[in-house]
Amino acid sequence: MHCQQCPALEDELTEARAEIKRLKAALAKSQRSNPLTGLLNKRALNEKLSEALAYASRGRKTYVLFIDLDNFKDINDNYDHQVGDDVLKAIAQSLTNTVRSTDKLFHISGDEFVITAETDNVDEIAFKIKKAIAETTVKANNTELVNFGASVGFTLIEGSNIKAVLSQAEKSLQADKNKREEEGLRHKRLSK
Repeated sequence: MHCQQCPALEDELTEARAEIKRLKAALAKSQRSNPLTGLLNKRALNEKLSEALAYASRGRKTYVLFIDLDNFKDINDNYDHQVGDDVLKAIAQSLTNTVRSTDKLFHISGDEFVITAETDNVDEIAFKIKKAIAETTVKANNTELVNFGASVGFTLIEGSNIKAVLSQAEKSLQADKNKREEEGLRHKRLSK
C-alpha cells in the first residue's frame, strides 16, 4: 500500500525539524548574550575564562580587562533610564569598533563591560578603551552628552581558578577607580 500523504508529511516534518533547530540556536544565543546590547554576557564570560585558563597552561597569554563607566548613575538620575540605555548601547558599539577581531567583548551587567584579549601590550588596549569611551557621544534632550569616562582594571588569566582571576581583575579595577577619583575624574563615594 502506498501512502499518498506521506511525501507532504515528510516535507512538513523536515520543515518542523529545521524550525526546531533554528529556535534552539536562537535560545542558546539569547542565554549567552545581554538583551540590551547584544554583547556576550556573564555566562559566556565564564565559559571564555575556563577556556583561557586551559590555554594558559600551554603558554598562551590572555588578559581579562574589566571596564566600569565613571558616574553612570548620574546619567540615569539627571536624564532617565532610556538615555542610560542609549549610553550603554553607544558604549557597546564604540567598544565593538575598538577591539580587535580576536578579542571577546562582554556586557556583564549595568555599566560593566569585560574584554578578553591575547596581547603583549595590555596597557595599549586599556588606553584605546578609555579613548573610545571618551569619544562616545549620545543625544539627550536635543543636546549631546559627552565626557564619558571609564575605569579599567586588568590581569593576566593564569592559574586554575576563575574566581581568583576575577578577584585580581576587580582589585585592579578598584585601584584604577581610586586613582581616577584622586584625579577628579570620578565622584568620590561616601563611606558608610
